[in-house]
Amino acid sequence: MGAAAICGLPPLNGFASELLIFLGLFRSWTSGEGGAWGLASLAVPALALIGALALACFVKAFGTVFLGSPRTEAAAAAREGSKAMTLPMGILAAACVGIGLAPSAAAPLLDAVSRAWAPGSTGSLAAAAPLTTVSYAGAGTLVLAALAAALGFRRLAPKGSARGAALAPSDLGTWDCGYARPSPSMQYTASSFSQTLVGLFGWALLPRTRRARVEGPFPARTSFHSEVPDAVLDRLILPVFAALAWGCSWFRLLQRGKINAYLFYIFITLLILLLAR
Repeated sequence: MGAAAICGLPPLNGFASELLIFLGLFRSWTSGEGGAWGLASLAVPALALIGALALACFVKAFGTVFLGSPRTEAAAAAREGSKAMTLPMGILAAACVGIGLAPSAAAPLLDAVSRAWAPGSTGSLAAAAPLTTVSYAGAGTLVLAALAAALGFRRLAPKGSARGAALAPSDLGTWDCGYARPSPSMQYTASSFSQTLVGLFGWALLPRTRRARVEGPFPARTSFHSEVPDAVLDRLILPVFAALAWGCSWFRLLQRGKINAYLFYIFITLLILLLAR
């Protein structure tokens, strides 16, 4: 539920919030006031790209965790958490659905925030956005999703004892490469699923790949490893802070832990201040 909401899919709160952002950008685009239309021209496709990448990201995360065969014994023995852990998530999921189905209920809160941010504003979201239409569209989407789920469960239900013994619910779907009973080594991984997108944006993501050489008719056991470091955290922030830590480490030479050395530093500082006057 959280993955679908953050991807902006109806009938959840992410869809309503992204719709409001798009409407605001389109209004700035058509108004032509100052340079707002130029910024909106860049923001609209950027927001659409972010939504598509978020969808691919969370499909990858959900598929890696929940679909296919377990890759380890610990994953095979995994069970749902206790009610104390699932109840708060259930409340948040219900809030996502409630705001998505009735965005007009949250509009007064957002109006109050906008008036606090811009005291001169007098408009309201209910008048600027078709929130009632969003509610109807969300309810219709929810009904269609329920019908599709019921039809899917009916078609995937085991027919007879032989089929029920041969297939498990987790073995069905496209995540298993089309095999009926896949092993962990036969199914997609997160890296293989995202390979196309990583290759497309490789100039910005700069992925790291380690391929083992396979030689001879009977090669030894090898492995393949790939990772995509965070472009901001791993490639910018952490190296900068590591360089700062290395530079500051030289100041440890001044900290000898001797009182006479500290008194000497104070004396030199006072002498410099007196000469500066």
